Amino acid sequence: MSIINARYKIITPMFMAGANQRDLAELRPPSFKGVLRFWFRATALPYFNNKLERVKEAEKKLFGSVDTGKARFSLKIEHRIGDNQVVKAGQKWNKHGIAYLGYGVIGRNRFNRQVENTRSYIRQGNTFTVSLILKPDVSDEERLFLKRSLIALGLFGGLGSRSRKGFGSVNLQSLTEDDREAWVAPKTVDEVEDRIKNFIRELGPLSDKMPQYSAFSEHTSVTIVNGNIDPLKLLDEIGKEMLRYRSYGHYSKREGKYILPWKEPALQIFKDDHDLVLKAARGNKPDTHPERVVFGLPHNYRFSTGEYVRIFPENKNENTAQRASPLFIHIHELEDDCVAVLTLLTAQFLPPGERIKIIGRGSHIVNTNVNYNVILDFIKRFPDRIQVYPQK
Repeated sequence: MSIINARYKIITPMFMAGANQRDLAELRPPSFKGVLRFWFRATALPYFNNKLERVKEAEKKLFGSVDTGKARFSLKIEHRIGDNQVVKAGQKWNKHGIAYLGYGVIGRNRFNRQVENTRSYIRQGNTFTVSLILKPDVSDEERLFLKRSLIALGLFGGLGSRSRKGFGSVNLQSLTEDDREAWVAPKTVDEVEDRIKNFIRELGPLSDKMPQYSAFSEHTSVTIVNGNIDPLKLLDEIGKEMLRYRSYGHYSKREGKYILPWKEPALQIFKDDHDLVLKAARGNKPDTHPERVVFGLPHNYRFSTGEYVRIFPENKNENTAQRASPLFIHIHELEDDCVAVLTLLTAQFLPPGERIKIIGRGSHIVNTNVNYNVILDFIKRFPDRIQVYPQK
């Protein structure tokens, strides 16, 4: 019996749960397997020379399907996360950036107006080990796929809700294959940079074609942002910078201007987005969508005057429609401090021909025309950054 063991450390609060999301956060093997499957797809596309059908065939065989039967491995998670390491809903959050990134799992209580988590989470600092027990006839290629997926999760991703916004960031501490060491955690910024460069290089030649889904290609961007010794403070700083970049602000009579939650003047970089949507809320027909939809859909607006505008993919139910953010925020803890790894997996934003629906005072359909430079410009706002890929 061959076993791959991967030990991870949870760096930021992890919102992962089963049916009882409010009070019972837990590490769930099916959820972990789903994330592992995502990183398999992201890394397998360049391996198979951008041939989607070959990725699908390999995925079915490795992870199991109705056609191919059970997965080629079983998965177990070992941990010592007790009840005292699970924080139930209702904890107060006083960090504006984190509250912004955590929208959905962190919100304003309508009774006391405090910002608090609406779901339970697993505290940062805990560790757990994932064991993949491989079938006897698993090929070397399949082993490679699994190890790459485990490493990609530990370098770029996270687990649970809002993981693309930095929550549930996990760092791979060790990786062993049949007790042979295959990974040692990087301790410095230079080591993280080298690991990422080597990882991308080993994926093989990256395609210059736009991927059909979130996967590594020549269009990928990976940046390291030097930060803070405290992972939560770093995540908060990133959230505040995103607020500065994206927010129109709210008008303060006392200040006589539009401000951000911490009283800083709003930059209103996307004033055209605001004006376009406000007109749609009042009955005007828009001829395009806001630039900021590139950060993900739905992209909704609620104005202080009470008007509400919903923006989502045309052919989807507005209550379930989603295009997840192509930007992955991952917090990585080092020996003396921590950094953020910002990964942009540029891909087709919506299926070919799919348009965007804007519902304000009336319903309007506009063509999809996203500009990924909007996200790249956000990344460039961090002066102390290292561009890892593409290399300069």
